[in-house]
Amino acid sequence: DRSEEIPFNVVTCIVAIFGFMGNLALLMTYMKKDRKVRFNRLMLLIASFNLLCLIIEIIWLIMFFGGSTSLSNKDGAFQQFLKFVMISHSVEAYA
Repeated sequence: DRSEEIPFNVVTCIVAIFGFMGNLALLMTYMKKDRKVRFNRLMLLIASFNLLCLIIEIIWLIMFFGGSTSLSNKDGAFQQFLKFVMISHSVEAYA
């Protein structure tokens, strides 16, 4: 039932918006720093992928609140994307 999911999705939307603002601030901070330092590049990569995840989550939440019923495969697609993000982080950390 969709009415049971509404409180969780409202909280998720609020957290996603704060995360979005935090990642934007992180990106702006680390864009000013030396990008030859591996840690700075890693932080930029992490913030970029987190921003992408948050944008996808916010789009799904907008679709949910708009009444879309095509969200049945959301969890599977999101899990695949998170696996890709983790592999990318590992490659950047050890490259």
